[in-house]
Amino acid sequence: SHFYSITHDILGDPFWAIYRRGLKDAAEQLECCVHHLAPEYFSPPLMASLIDEARVSGAAGILTTVPDISAVDLPIRRAIEDGIPVIAVNAADPRPVGERIPYFFYIGGSDFAAGQSVGRRLLAQGQSTAGLAVDHYLVENACHSARCDGFIQALHSDSVSAERLRVPGDDHEKSVSMIVDYLSQHEDVDIVCTLGPPGFRSVDEALHRLNLNDRVRHASFDLAMDQLTAIEDGRLSFTVDSQQYLQGYLGVTCLKLYVSRGLKPEGDIVTGPAMVDLSNLTQAVVGV
Repeated sequence: SHFYSITHDILGDPFWAIYRRGLKDAAEQLECCVHHLAPEYFSPPLMASLIDEARVSGAAGILTTVPDISAVDLPIRRAIEDGIPVIAVNAADPRPVGERIPYFFYIGGSDFAAGQSVGRRLLAQGQSTAGLAVDHYLVENACHSARCDGFIQALHSDSVSAERLRVPGDDHEKSVSMIVDYLSQHEDVDIVCTLGPPGFRSVDEALHRLNLNDRVRHASFDLAMDQLTAIEDGRLSFTVDSQQYLQGYLGVTCLKLYVSRGLKPEGDIVTGPAMVDLSNLTQAVVGV
């Protein structure tokens, strides 16, 4: 069986290396072939063309993220109409069943709920004046928007102001500079949420340059060694693990089981949010 995985990742984000390891391990154990495709930069329209490429290549099954429904809705529906089993991973169509793309099911985290959890947990750590969500994509990404919306709503419900700042995650120095400028102009910000390793690295560097590590509480999403080291050092309160290895591994496994035996779950498989902090850090390091 030749399966295809199409994702929206930007180059250099270590999150996706762990996802791809899940794909590879499942493919080896189940003796099938998985082709992973991603655009060279974040571009849902380019992603759409890769989904079409997988469809016309005779894919036995497709795993795909849904970062922007306006771009990928049509090519995914074309694949489904051609009889190809499709599973959404990591980023889902946020519309209700009946309106959403009729893929089999979704494997991934609940991003809005995760954003809320980050906000509530940071608020519980002490008095707060203002918050900031740093989005390392300059263009719309559904799962990032859900994370930011959940975080900001949690703060607003506790009468704490919060804003979203977009930075270019593939340009570290520019991102750091933008965050330094923002924090210098908004000295009341004392809690920050970042959405993945690129945003984490930029905020961590900005806080270091401004000598704010002790005053600003920082939480992030996803797992990479930089984040785990920062938790150990006390620079990061915690990070949210959506268990991307599971997303890749279970995605391939579910496609293989459906193609070979007609078996499939009848609902979404929720892989997160799982919180990683000092209490379970050792176990998390093993998975990275």
